[in-house]
Amino acid sequence: MISVEDLKRQIASASRGAGGDPALALAAADQESGFDPFAIGDAGHSRGIFQEHDQGAGSGLSDAERSDVAGSTIRFVQRVASRSAAGFRGSP
Repeated sequence: MISVEDLKRQIASASRGAGGDPALALAAADQESGFDPFAIGDAGHSRGIFQEHDQGAGSGLSDAERSDVAGSTIRFVQRVASRSAAGFRGSP
């Protein structure tokens, strides 16, 4: 099992690598899953560190893909960037 500190380092690194704000990604991961990459919510529809929903942000992704910390962080950063560019002021 990976430690929360190691998860935080992975999230910060992936966020920086994707051009995102590590503090925002860390805050979202804490809020969404408490830093649990295997968290399951919404009656099994939402999974992973950022709780990607199978009919939303995680549509078309496997459970393993939604539980992958680096990939999930990169997708989160991309969603934030695309919505920021569009002037969106809501939850990514």
